[in-house]
Amino acid sequence: MTCLPMVAPVVGRIFKVHAAPVGTPWMWTLLLGQHEDRTPTHGHEATREAAMAAFTKSWLAARESTRNFRRAE
Repeated sequence: MTCLPMVAPVVGRIFKVHAAPVGTPWMWTLLLGQHEDRTPTHGHEATREAAMAAFTKSWLAARESTRNFRRAE
């Protein structure tokens, strides 16, 4: 595993777990402080790439809905 310098705040994790639904060993989760108004906040995927895509989709969708809410105020 390679550690890279952090250039942005950490908002979640993607990791391989042993106790997972069959065929979906990769888990993604948002950090506790990032859960507000986000659904889903975690999930399991078959591949690391699929986990990254699901994480990104959840993160970006929630950011967009928060932006639209703030614009309406």
